[in-house]
Amino acid sequence: MRRCPLFCLSSLWLFALAACSGGGGNGGTATGTVSISGRILAPAYIAVDTDSNDPQSPYAANNSLATAQVIANPVMAEGFVAATPTGIQGSRFASSADSDDFYAVDLAAGQAVVLEVADPALADIDLALYDAGGALIDASVGVSRFENVVAAAGGRYFVRVNAYAGHSNYVLMVGTGTTPAASLNLAAEFVPGEAIVHFGAVAGQIGATAAKLGLNIKAGDGDRPQLVSLAGVQAAGAFTTAPAPLADTRLTAVQAAKLDTLYQVKALRARTDVKSADPNYRVMPLKTPNDPYYRLQWHYPLINLPQAWDITTGTPASGMVVVAVVDTGVFLAHADLSASLLRDGGGNVVGYDFVSNTASANDGDGIDANPDDPGDESTPGSSSWHGTHVAGTIAAASDNGVGVAGVAAGARIMPVRVLGKGGGTTYDVIQGIRYAAGLSNDSGRLPARRADIINMSLGCQNCYVAAQQTLLNEVRNAGVIVIAAAGNENSGQPGYPAAYDGVVSVSAVGLNRDRTPYSNFGATVDVAAPGGDTTLDLNGDGYGDGVLSTLVGAGLTSDYKFYQGTSMAAPHMSGVVALMKAVHPGLTPGDLDALLASGAITTDLGAVGRDDLFGWGLIDAAKAVVEARRLASGTAVATLAADPGRLDFGSTLITSTLTLAKLGSGPLAVTTVSGNAAWLSVAAASLDADHLGSYRVSVNRAGLPAGTYAATLTVASNAGSQIIIPISMTVATGVARANTGQYWILLMDSDYNLVQQVNLAGNSGHYDFQFNDLPKGFYYLFAGTDSDWDDLICDDGEVCGAYPTLGEPLLIDASSDRSGIDFSVGFSSSPSALASSPAEGAPGYRHTGGAFRKGVARVKD
Repeated sequence: MRRCPLFCLSSLWLFALAACSGGGGNGGTATGTVSISGRILAPAYIAVDTDSNDPQSPYAANNSLATAQVIANPVMAEGFVAATPTGIQGSRFASSADSDDFYAVDLAAGQAVVLEVADPALADIDLALYDAGGALIDASVGVSRFENVVAAAGGRYFVRVNAYAGHSNYVLMVGTGTTPAASLNLAAEFVPGEAIVHFGAVAGQIGATAAKLGLNIKAGDGDRPQLVSLAGVQAAGAFTTAPAPLADTRLTAVQAAKLDTLYQVKALRARTDVKSADPNYRVMPLKTPNDPYYRLQWHYPLINLPQAWDITTGTPASGMVVVAVVDTGVFLAHADLSASLLRDGGGNVVGYDFVSNTASANDGDGIDANPDDPGDESTPGSSSWHGTHVAGTIAAASDNGVGVAGVAAGARIMPVRVLGKGGGTTYDVIQGIRYAAGLSNDSGRLPARRADIINMSLGCQNCYVAAQQTLLNEVRNAGVIVIAAAGNENSGQPGYPAAYDGVVSVSAVGLNRDRTPYSNFGATVDVAAPGGDTTLDLNGDGYGDGVLSTLVGAGLTSDYKFYQGTSMAAPHMSGVVALMKAVHPGLTPGDLDALLASGAITTDLGAVGRDDLFGWGLIDAAKAVVEARRLASGTAVATLAADPGRLDFGSTLITSTLTLAKLGSGPLAVTTVSGNAAWLSVAAASLDADHLGSYRVSVNRAGLPAGTYAATLTVASNAGSQIIIPISMTVATGVARANTGQYWILLMDSDYNLVQQVNLAGNSGHYDFQFNDLPKGFYYLFAGTDSDWDDLICDDGEVCGAYPTLGEPLLIDASSDRSGIDFSVGFSSSPSALASSPAEGAPGYRHTGGAFRKGVARVKD
């Protein structure tokens, strides 16, 4: 019996199909029949794995550095790997494994290679990057849908796609405009041999569970994440170490130890008695210290702060606003800060030191009740005093005839020390957040009054920790506003904690309101604030244009210096929010989100609307205080929010999903969603009565010359709010290729029943097809690959297309012979646009996970 893939799963037996291969011939030969012919075009930067599981596709091994498959940049490469034999009858790897695919590619400095696993429930696929000499550069070994690695410098690299367990399709992406976050990256800085583990066992059984696994609990207790040592896991036999290096590759001893840690964390995540497990990442203060200049705080007029001070300086009518500075601690004796510190009834500073490593703590012990900053270097004169600088920007005393002014001088600072010599760790930061938010922590103490705002001018890249996201969700739900610096790597990679959901991520601008050269950017940036650039003197005051704030001088004296960094931008935002809380104590994280998204408290910079450089724009203190006062009067506010804030289709993506939602309270409905380019289209996918929900956005590159294209989507509401969504797309120059894999072309009638199909090998990306002897009528055309040989095309990780586009397939009127029915194929992770297809559950249709899938056409012998 012949095996014939279908596009749609049918519960019916399809007997006596005219042909499972419908090519060839000279048109309609029978009376009253017609033919349909055309060409399928594979875009130049789509590639197909040369050793997929499809036994009919052209074969070339690519399982080592020596046989690496050369791919272009940009590229979206469809592939398949299997850690063990698939057992799929007739497939290429039915009785043998295909654990590795290697690719050779030229990368630019800082460019990411992204792996999307088609079915992470069935396969664990890892990603590694080697330089031209076979030295390991980076590895991403998580268990989620996405992995990514980053090139440190420009040049030729080898990319390894490794099936750790199971088998699945995958898509390898370079230069496509898509860089989703991944976890468990070798390049991230973390403590080898340690992990942050949240056990699923009840509190009394956690010790026994840890001992059984060979884990030594170093810190933490109760039903919350704990710090553990992994030193004994191999002896306990509970885990395996990282896979042995392949021939022609090499790694250092430090890399080997880090990889062992990552694979042990991976094993912990797979256990049912573990809620979450993550490395103990090292976090660093996000600053660029500079020479000791101080004169003018140009950064305050830049955000209209003096106008805001006409309304409030941060002291509410009753009570106080408390801002926790989770950082290196604060020099408590500073003349400009002493009066701004939160104190208890006995005059003692309320705060804590959570630096648990004695060598890093620099104060002779581990965690203690003294949040004073002893310096983060052995010699105090070389210390950064980072937390002191941050605290001064937020709330240095004003009108006292001393030093500088803080943004919200009336607010109170809760110093929480988590950084010491060499930075700090995620575990210690988690304890500091818990303390500031009034949650149980390793100190065994809680502040009498939790913080209203938490400022974190610290972070690291590629260091997502599930326990920290869970904690920040809890903190946000309790009403605490969390603000963090976006980072200083001049990178679009997500940096944490700023990139966590629910955290306000702040990028940096200079005196001229341009993004500073160091500031990170990307989809998680929410707002911009002054961060400074000490290499410039645009205001002619004789000093570099850094941010001036409190510091510590020789002999532990009060001093002031210019610093630059997103660390300096975040406290500007924290101070402004403190001013807002002073006039509206009930301000919630959701209120702040709505005000940012509405543009009501920012000055728009860069592209219209939200963009990846400035978020919703530069914070405007005067606007912010006015809007907070308006909210305090009880006026409901609602505004539109879009996710994502921009869409980049790169050179290959065809369809993506845009979600529109309401922030805040009050009535709001979407009235129009419109694009301004002929190649751009938008259609409803899943909407409520107010037209809020998901929209399908598609691009059509057909007939466009090579180049980069930009457009916008404008979303308007009946509340007067409007969002501009930037859209970008690339049409790449064609590149001749010997073969782009094997495609199945399926002809279906108007009810999505298979009529004929053909499988063709590519000829430099062209697939010429012809279907003959067809009854006159209306037909659909679909095409795609079957790399995993599961009798499905157009499932996750496979190339797919439809006539005229996958976004909007149309019926072909075949009342006479039709030729020139040309269309393109590509990838789409968004729901297909077969809006006119049968309802779900009807014969001939299945919709799973946003992708249409085909089944098996059983042809009677």
